[in-house]
Amino acid sequence: MTTGPAHWELTMRARALDNQIYLAAISPARDQTANYVAYGHSMVAGPGAMSSHKPMQTRPLSLQK
Repeated sequence: MTTGPAHWELTMRARALDNQIYLAAISPARDQTANYVAYGHSMVAGPGAMSSHKPMQTRPLSLQK
């Protein structure tokens, strides 16, 4: 059973509200071939429990030097 889709955003928003802080939640990249598949949704939540930013989910981010 995976709980990421059901709990990730709700939990991060709740922690930001409880502590009255801005919270940056960083998730590992989603790798379908790994033993554990992370939910893979990084986000920022504010003290008003509103989600400030969720990255686009259509393309993976690639960083190069």
